[in-house]
Amino acid sequence: MDLNDLLADVDGIGGDYYVPSQPADAPGDAPGDAPTAGEPVTAAAPAAPPPADAFTDALEMVRDAEMEMVVELGTAHLPLRDVIALADGGAFTLPTRPEDPVKIFVADQCIGHGEALLIDGRLAIRLLELYQFTA
Repeated sequence: MDLNDLLADVDGIGGDYYVPSQPADAPGDAPGDAPTAGEPVTAAAPAAPPPADAFTDALEMVRDAEMEMVVELGTAHLPLRDVIALADGGAFTLPTRPEDPVKIFVADQCIGHGEALLIDGRLAIRLLELYQFTA
């Protein structure tokens, strides 16, 4: 995953924030630079990676963007007749126990797991492990 992929996942931002520029002598820089019939086509030289400070600057731009975190307590599989019969005040069970780890998701990606707690009467999640990602 590169920076553009990360930024595209941020709600409401999206788009490319760093696009390496082509070298000045690359085809397509000026009108009429397109090869003519029978003329060999050469590929442009690969663009140099962005300097480290460009990545840091781009990351700083989105550092305060809000990301939705989803905590999965468990998944239930119910027959359709039981789903249809659900009503206000009804309940169904999950195959997990209260002490089982919960999965934590950001941008539809599981980033780790934790445990559910009650803190001052509110549900909270203690992070047990955050997964390391490589690009």
